[in-house]
Amino acid sequence: MAAKLGQKKKGQKVKKPVQPVNDIEKDSNVVLTKTPEEVNVKREKAKVAEKKETGFFAFLRKFDPIALSCFIAILLAGVVVIGAYVNATYINPEWDSPVAVDGDSVEVRYVGSYGGYYWEEGAVIFDTNVKDVNDDNVKYAKSLSYVNKTKFDLLKFEVGGDDVLMGFSDAVVGKLINWTANAKIAPADGYGVSEKFALSAFTIPMTGQMSLADFNTYTSSNLKASDLSGTSKIVTMPLGLDAEVNRGLNDTMVTYRYVDVEAGEKTAKIDSNTKYTVSDVTSSGFKVTYKTEGAREFKAVGVVDGSEQVIYIDDFDQKNTFKWKVGAVDNKGMEEQKGETLYFWIEIVDINDYADA
Repeated sequence: MAAKLGQKKKGQKVKKPVQPVNDIEKDSNVVLTKTPEEVNVKREKAKVAEKKETGFFAFLRKFDPIALSCFIAILLAGVVVIGAYVNATYINPEWDSPVAVDGDSVEVRYVGSYGGYYWEEGAVIFDTNVKDVNDDNVKYAKSLSYVNKTKFDLLKFEVGGDDVLMGFSDAVVGKLINWTANAKIAPADGYGVSEKFALSAFTIPMTGQMSLADFNTYTSSNLKASDLSGTSKIVTMPLGLDAEVNRGLNDTMVTYRYVDVEAGEKTAKIDSNTKYTVSDVTSSGFKVTYKTEGAREFKAVGVVDGSEQVIYIDDFDQKNTFKWKVGAVDNKGMEEQKGETLYFWIEIVDINDYADA
């Protein structure tokens, strides 16, 4: 028998009718994942954060990003310009000066030395136009050829010219007024190289002679010809030993004779660090042997071409021998500086008369 309409067939499962869904309720179930209380708390926190934002940043937020970037760039440029002006006018006024280049006329103060820069241990100053350095003979050792000064004019020269040593000139390139520079110049680029001779001891004659000018330089004396007229003077020689000095063949010459020479270890007058031993004392002379323990270089006295001269000793070996070179005794050249590495401290005082403008 056929089933009636609406009746299920035998063994057929009946589906439950689908209930209509309220769209508003469905949407509310998706959106309202938090309770109304939680939503209100979140809103309150946002309001508090907005109130905390400073007025400056709130102001900046109103600008277009490109316009804001331009504004910040202009602001930074202004700070740089103002800072440069303050620095050049009040902090480092020399920064407003020209930079020294080839062809410029430069005026400087300087100190020239060998054995190191003039403030270093072992340095010997041979020239300067700095008054304090010139006047202080205790703190700063001076070379035998050093001429004590009474005037301290600035050294003026053309950068890149022939007025000064090239290394001296090169040191000021790129510098401003009131800046300092250090120049270290090798012997070949300085006053030339010097031959050195190997010896272990010197025999000093008991008597000798030289010009009055050379003798004053050699002994750091200030004798005049009139001082030796009809009399003699006792002068301490560079070795630290006394000698009797008399007039020579004329007023320009002197003769000298060592007195009271005794054997033993002594300290040289020209270099307080120089130790030497006197031995083999006779009427014609005495032997001088220098000590070299711990020494790097020092001044001493030797006989060169038959007369006493200050020499410079270095290059020691284990056999107590050394090499030496001759120093100047007449102030006529740079013999003392020959073979030495030169050290110059330089202070730029003016460039192209800019400081006087």
